[in-house]
This record gives sequence, structure tokens and C-alpha cells, in this order.
Amino acid sequence: MSKGPLRVAHADGECREPIAVDRAGDVVSAPLVRRSFFTGRGETLARGRPPAKEREFRHEAILDAATAVFLKEGYERASMENIARCASASKQTIYAIYPSKADLFSALVKRRSERLVKPVAVALFRRGEPARKVLYRYATQVLHSVVSGEGKQLQKLLVAEASSFPDLAIAFWQNGPGLGRQLLRQYLASLVAQDVLVIDNLDFATEQFLGSILGGATLRIGLELPPMWHDDEGQALWVRSSVDAFLRAYDYKGGEQRRK
Repeated sequence: MSKGPLRVAHADGECREPIAVDRAGDVVSAPLVRRSFFTGRGETLARGRPPAKEREFRHEAILDAATAVFLKEGYERASMENIARCASASKQTIYAIYPSKADLFSALVKRRSERLVKPVAVALFRRGEPARKVLYRYATQVLHSVVSGEGKQLQKLLVAEASSFPDLAIAFWQNGPGLGRQLLRQYLASLVAQDVLVIDNLDFATEQFLGSILGGATLRIGLELPPMWHDDEGQALWVRSSVDAFLRAYDYKGGEQRRK
């Protein structure tokens, strides 16, 4: 049995916390609390041959390592060898799961997108809440996904690599921003069906809503400028004013009452 250190990837691109692994890259000894790059939660890997859950942790560790390397080096310069070193898995192990670097990058983009879209979907489709409250929550979730550290770094990476690797940009769009737009459009359509809002063009309204929330923020991120607000209260004020302006524009009557 060949053993080597499992190094956990962090946002700064460093790999730490060695444990023993076998030739397949599976954990075989030394307990480890692995802190997820995305969630920040600690998860303990037990001794012995890993069950299915620990193999899942192993896959997550590979994606964590890949994320750190991609964000530090960029897509084109990142190597599968360095990702394997960072995850303490052989290149053969990684290629058995992800046949190409593009497949690996698409997998981590999909994971990131799914983790962002799920709370957005929950925010939109809670029953019995006024539209203003629902849209406040949705806008806060979306804005956080863009201005948070991981989201901001990944967006900058994708923009930088989009012309060279358009398929990666498409995968990110379909699993993240594009899906979020579809969910918002569905919610706005439900408000129109209930006579809560008057919207003639749902596609325009969807983009107008997101543009009012994200337009200035994404531009400032691209220019390496700080956001317009200085604290959580300022961000909340930005969200409330944007949502209120949108609702006024589309004749929102308030609450759950239908317009006569």
C-alpha cells in the first residue's frame, strides 16, 4: 500500500492537513476534519477503509483542490498534476472520475451553481408570503452570491477565460445565472396570473429586476472597486430600494390581495 498526504485545498491555493491514502486516493488512516472550501463546515473522516460517504468526501476534496488551483492559477495554466498533488490523489484517480480538465472544471462550476441556486429557489417558492418579502430575500441571496469571496473570484475567472473556453462559460450560465433567471421568471409569471403585478414582457422584467440589483455591483467587481455600501445595513438598503422601485414600476398593490 502506498501512502501519501491528503492536503486540503483552501481559498489561498495552499494544501494542508496530511493524512494517509491508498493507491486509489482513498483515505485509509489518520482522522481528519476537512473544512469545505465552499461551505466552511468541518467533516471528520474516520479510520479504516472508507465507506461510501467518505468516498463522497474524497470527491469533494478533489473539487475543493481543483477550485483552489483554478482560482490561483487560472484555467489554462492549472494542471491536473498540480490538482492531483493538492488533493493527494493520483492523476489516474482524477481522470477516472473526470476524463478531462474541462470536465473537472464543469463539475466544480455545477457544484457551486447548485449550492447557490437551491437557496434562491427556496426564497422564491415559499407559499403564502407577500411578493415584496419574497423578492427581498431572493435579491439578497443573488447579490451575496456575486459579491462574496468565492463567487467574486469564480466570476472573474470565468470572464477571463470565456473567449478561450466558451463551453465552460455556457456550463456556468446554464447551471447558475441562467437557471436563477428561469426561476425568477416563473415566480413573476405566477404573480401576473394572480393579478398581483402587471407585466407585459416577463423576459424584460426579469432582466430589469436583476439589473437593478446586480448591475452596479458586477461592474465594480470587474474594475476591482469596492461595493457602493460599506456594511450589511447598506447592502440591505440597496436591496430594499431596488425591489421597491421594481414593484412600483409594475403596479404592485401589496400583500397577498389580488387587484380588482
